[in-house]
Amino acid sequence: MRDWQPPMYVFIIAGLQKIWDDITFMVILQMIFFWLVMVDAILYFYKMGVPKWILWLAYLYMAFGYSDQIQLVTFWKDIPFGTALVWLTLLLAKVIVEPGSYAKKWYFYVGLSIALFFVAFLRQNGILAVGALIILLPLFFRNRGYIIVSAWMLMTLVIVKGPIYRANNIIPQPSLKYFAMTNDLLKLYFEGYDLDDETIGFCERVVDAEAYRENVTYSTYWNDYFHADLSDVTVSGFVRLYIRNLIKHPKAIIRAFLERTQIIWSITKNDAEITSCIHYVGEMNTIGPELYPHRISNFMTDILTNMVLFLKQNNTIYIFFWRPGIYNLFIILSTMVLLINLKKRNMVVLLPVIPIVLNVFALFVSSGWPDYRYHWPSVLVSWIIVSYVLLLNEETILKTLEI
Repeated sequence: MRDWQPPMYVFIIAGLQKIWDDITFMVILQMIFFWLVMVDAILYFYKMGVPKWILWLAYLYMAFGYSDQIQLVTFWKDIPFGTALVWLTLLLAKVIVEPGSYAKKWYFYVGLSIALFFVAFLRQNGILAVGALIILLPLFFRNRGYIIVSAWMLMTLVIVKGPIYRANNIIPQPSLKYFAMTNDLLKLYFEGYDLDDETIGFCERVVDAEAYRENVTYSTYWNDYFHADLSDVTVSGFVRLYIRNLIKHPKAIIRAFLERTQIIWSITKNDAEITSCIHYVGEMNTIGPELYPHRISNFMTDILTNMVLFLKQNNTIYIFFWRPGIYNLFIILSTMVLLINLKKRNMVVLLPVIPIVLNVFALFVSSGWPDYRYHWPSVLVSWIIVSYVLLLNEETILKTLEI
């Protein structure tokens, strides 16, 4: 088994199938998970005195935002991962704002452990945020509970990615680690830049020639990583290849990088971008039957297809419902507020921001195409970060440092 799909997600789905082998059951569970976390967040910040208009905006967006609803009924690992990242952020915010209320409650540490587990194993890039927290939690808090959580999480990572994966014959997908940055080189390749033989040979190993012949416009969607064998390519060798081309064609590589990651920072849509892979309706509806031959279309299929196609053409709706850029801006501004008011001893206040910041950073490096579902967590977390910053004060921070 290749680890293109996170193996732990496959194990969880296999376990749920033994309870009830029905996709509706799986989707209902992830919807319940989402709303439990969000209701907890809204009630908590309401209790702590966050302005009601912020909570009402967050609630109405989640209740009536059609992109949220479409994500929630999408059977994909990215949905529970996004919810888990929100949960982890909320738990970290709670312990900073009200340290004394959670330091001695065993169920808080259980929840923190589960959230860390989901973030680490439901998406490959989640390991970056979890790895940082494993180190930072014991450093920031002189509390046995956090040391136990970090030790448990570290032990779980070693056991799962070691003996458990080996016992199930899980093989790493060699091309996965080169998935994103290779697209920067492919852009140079297909736009006719002067490339050396090694770069040309590498690009031709991962390109889906038939897809590119049918699609004249370059797109990061048309590659063949699923079948490319890059097991002989070392990380150091690839980095040297990339840097060599960056030095030779700096403007082209930077432009390719910005185009690949433009969903993170831009509020507009370029011509080559596919808005989102949603149930294979809308812009991607033509390939649905190929991937899901047993799916039965009904009247809702046509409704969703027409809705996605229509709403993505409205610029205002597009900015707020298909672009995380404005929400990433909220996160950046909130982080800047924390940094401006930061004293050396108070670095602990940055803890709730770390998961989403490292998630976005991982997507910058590893995201091969601009699909909204990868960046959905930024939309969900933004209002929680803003609410958290509004609640901070010097007295709260000093109490946190005593825990």
